[in-house]
Amino acid sequence: MLGNAPTDIGKKADSLMGLYTEHWNRYRQHNARATLRVLAVLVGGLGGIALLGFLLGPLTDVRMAILGGALVVWLVGFIGMAVRANGVDCPRCSTKYARGKYLIACPQCGLKMLQEDP
Repeated sequence: MLGNAPTDIGKKADSLMGLYTEHWNRYRQHNARATLRVLAVLVGGLGGIALLGFLLGPLTDVRMAILGGALVVWLVGFIGMAVRANGVDCPRCSTKYARGKYLIACPQCGLKMLQEDP
C-alpha cells in the first residue's frame, strides 16, 4: 500500500491542474521578465541619454540634433518593447491580443485571462 501512495498523489496533482495551467504559468514568467526588461530600458535609456548630453558639453544646434535623435530612437524602441510586453496569446484559439484595463478575455473565443479550465 505504501508503494502506491506517491503515484496516487501524483495522479491527483495532475488531475487538479487545469487545461491551460502550463500556458498561463509560462505567460506569468514571460510577463515578469518583459516588465523587468522594459524597466531596465527605461532607466538605462534615460540615464544613457542624460550621460550623452553631459558628454556632449554645451548644447549647440548640432549637439541638440544628436541628443534629440537619440531620444527619438530610444522612445520608439521603448514604446515598441512596451507594446510587445503587453501582448497575450490565447491558449485556446491562438489569437494574439493586448491586455488592458477593460479587456480581460480573448476577443475571439472569450477565454478569460489566467482561466485554467474552459
